[in-house]
Amino acid sequence: ATRGVAFRVTGKLVSGGAPLPRARILVRWGDPAGGGSAYATTAVDGSYSARIVPVVSGDMRIVADFQGLPGWLSAESGVRGVNVVRAKTTLILSADKLVYRKGQRAQLTIRLGRAYDCLLYTSPSPRDS
Repeated sequence: ATRGVAFRVTGKLVSGGAPLPRARILVRWGDPAGGGSAYATTAVDGSYSARIVPVVSGDMRIVADFQGLPGWLSAESGVRGVNVVRAKTTLILSADKLVYRKGQRAQLTIRLGRAYDCLLYTSPSPRDS
């Protein structure tokens, strides 16, 4: 999985080969930031799906819990692991002109994407003038 990109955890709740519809499933995950949880409801065929958006890179452990229904005991899935990686960063630098005279000001634009901040150091520094 990629940090900041949603993915789905899917599963199926059955008992004795028969699906359990309209059951509430709690999907929990733990990651280096602490983790989180989401609820899903099973469909007529017993399937469920929960959306997760990883916020940090690293190992994530995911568990699905069925909390029981009248006449049905609760159950827990096995633990599944997912490795979350950081997406490749692209830096785009553009200038307002192609050629500058000595002492002329340049306007530079740097784009990294929504999730990143940037501090640009120049040499010589404007304070050196």
